[in-house]
Amino acid sequence: MIRMNASVIICTYNRSHSLLNTLESLEKIAMPENWVWELIIVDNDSSDDTKMVAETFVSGTNLNARYVFEERQGLSSARNRGIKEATGDIVAFSDDDMTFDSHWLFEILSAFEKCPCICVAGKIIPRWPEEKPTWLIHEGPSQMPAFDGRFDLGDQILEIDKHPFGGNMAYKKSAFSKYGLFRTDLGRTGNHLMANEETEFCDRLFAAGEKIVYSPRAVVYHHLEDGQTTKAYWLKRMFNHGRSAIRMKDQSKSGLHRLSVFSLLKQSYRILENVFRWLLTFDHRMRFFHKLRMYR
Repeated sequence: MIRMNASVIICTYNRSHSLLNTLESLEKIAMPENWVWELIIVDNDSSDDTKMVAETFVSGTNLNARYVFEERQGLSSARNRGIKEATGDIVAFSDDDMTFDSHWLFEILSAFEKCPCICVAGKIIPRWPEEKPTWLIHEGPSQMPAFDGRFDLGDQILEIDKHPFGGNMAYKKSAFSKYGLFRTDLGRTGNHLMANEETEFCDRLFAAGEKIVYSPRAVVYHHLEDGQTTKAYWLKRMFNHGRSAIRMKDQSKSGLHRLSVFSLLKQSYRILENVFRWLLTFDHRMRFFHKLRMYR
């Protein structure tokens, strides 16, 4: 008798160099025999050799795996395609630059069994190509956004009031038939670093009174590349985070986003405040913190 049934969705775009490590890591997943799962690799119109890497893996693995091509560009489109392809009652998402603790999926599914929830968020631990940059602040009131993918809310399983990160999140599949799919005007598209598709979807869940649970033992590792450890990359991410926040809240039919005069004045004041703090602060880490806030 099947006890649990899950679909793991890996969306990928032009990362064949790291995709194979992700897929091989999934081969080490340990699960009870009566807990079955499938792997769906969604190629989001890659122009490198992703298709060859994925199909070679599928043909040689013992996993129940298949390759799907989604020509509409965008991470949300790729995830939505994965949801439509999924046959499991639980749909778990991760990325093409992750590796997995061998008990990751078991802990995800166990959290659904133990807790009445619609979504489970797991722990994400960054793995830096070299040492972590000295300009990053990860603690205190001036901590910087988690563009390194880190998601760590401690070592206890608990209900949370924040959205999970896309590298380690799982939902009951029924959530998507009830609340819709990920918005395709949000989220990364190709090399454009838009975001907030997970945030917007989870806002729908919270508004309906649904529960999200954090499972600390469902661990994945995010392997950063050299280009993701530069200040330029973080500034680009922060600028697009601000764009995404506006788009998430209000979109007219023309695609233009409107702010009230009061909101414009408030945002202008915040920009000037952070410009002055950026220029007048001597500590190099705090200078970059205020520069990030200005970009957002």
